[in-house]
Amino acid sequence: MAEDLKKETAKGVIWSSIEKFGTQGINFLVNIILARLLLPADFGLIAMCTVFLQISQTIIDCGFSNALIQRKDRNETDFSTVFWFNLGLSFLLYGILFVAAPWISDFYHAPELTGILRLLCVILILGAIGSVHQTRLYINLQFKRLAIVSSVSSVVSGGVAIWMAYAGRGVWSLVWMSLIKIFLISVLLIFAARWWPKKPFSMPAFRRLFSYSSRLLGANLIHQIFYNLYTIVIGKFYSQRQLGYFNRAELFARFPSQTLSLVVGRVAFPVLSRMQDDNERLARAYSKYITYSSALIFPVMAAVVGLAEPLVIFLLTDKWLPIVPLLRILSLAWVTDHLCNINLNMLYVKGRTDLALRIEILKKGVATLFLILTMKHGLAAICWGFAAYSLFSIAATAYYSRPLIGLSIWRQMRDYLPIFLLASIAGGGAWLLTMVVPGAGWQLLTGLLVGAAAYLLMIRFFERPIWEEAVSLLRRRN
Repeated sequence: MAEDLKKETAKGVIWSSIEKFGTQGINFLVNIILARLLLPADFGLIAMCTVFLQISQTIIDCGFSNALIQRKDRNETDFSTVFWFNLGLSFLLYGILFVAAPWISDFYHAPELTGILRLLCVILILGAIGSVHQTRLYINLQFKRLAIVSSVSSVVSGGVAIWMAYAGRGVWSLVWMSLIKIFLISVLLIFAARWWPKKPFSMPAFRRLFSYSSRLLGANLIHQIFYNLYTIVIGKFYSQRQLGYFNRAELFARFPSQTLSLVVGRVAFPVLSRMQDDNERLARAYSKYITYSSALIFPVMAAVVGLAEPLVIFLLTDKWLPIVPLLRILSLAWVTDHLCNINLNMLYVKGRTDLALRIEILKKGVATLFLILTMKHGLAAICWGFAAYSLFSIAATAYYSRPLIGLSIWRQMRDYLPIFLLASIAGGGAWLLTMVVPGAGWQLLTGLLVGAAAYLLMIRFFERPIWEEAVSLLRRRN
């Protein structure tokens, strides 16, 4: 049974990697092309709308996706109830945002935002249609189907957006890219999951699931509101162009860390939920989870910090150079995001969403204080405040998750600090190369090659178990 679970997890990670990296790779490439064609202010306008979309999407989900994954006794009535609830709530929130759009435009002093927001919010309804289908695929670890759905939708929507940008449609190319993408995802998910709700809405099922998800909703909602406070503050007190700079810097910093973390996390949660009653086994699994995810994420983020300037020049052109210092600071903030997610994941597996809510209240209170202290001192100061908050987040989540399976913050640090040191050395070496190698393209190429070689050699000699596990996994695939 353990060996079957290991094989199932490895297969899930591989297909999840293909799905996330394939999709995110396509999205990343599309964003690079669009950044070359559009103005920073165009991205600033979309960022203003995204605030309300993300908060609304969190409310619509209500934590039910995690509740369905975590429950062992879920049934057809549960799935159908969540589907009808999500769909009904999406229509309600769309109506609210449609009416509120002119007031939101006045708040940002951006009259063009009214029409953009009213059209873009259709995403809420389209996304609600496919949300339960996606959850069913997660539960069954059917990441191959998710990979196909994501790749097709990203290619088609990205192609349309690039064509519109070339045609001079400006910000509307970003609007239609989002709409086309979510429409294709929802339609394809229906066919991929081969499911449609067969039961009506059930209040008993809703109450049973909501007892788990309500506190998770509170935690997620607090997180989304705070996370989007940066966009609200910068959009209100700075220019659309500066918001565009922050938005692109945050995207580049978040992309590698969040993508790698999601690849492992989406597979880990349903798999670890199956062993939620065996604390000793869970502790060993989470220790490996921390070690191997750090071994993937740390060197990539170190490369972004070390090679930020040639990366921006080569990919986005000189007009985006102001984001370089912001990118470096935000990369330091995002480098440890997966550690917070791992500890929160532990709470979800054990059903302690009450602790997850308590953590979010504590963390976001401290984070809001950092934002208030830095908001008037420029974008760099705001980014440093976010980095300080990320360090506090690690300590807070580890403190609350420790009693559940005995995985203390010091135990976790032993798992990831040596890897962080090796990645930092490799990233520092890559940065030094930019001082002597001419041209952004050559700086990027030599920095990546030398940094990767140095990191792999250090892992080979100083972290041999990680090396041997990676080699063993590759051999099994061959």
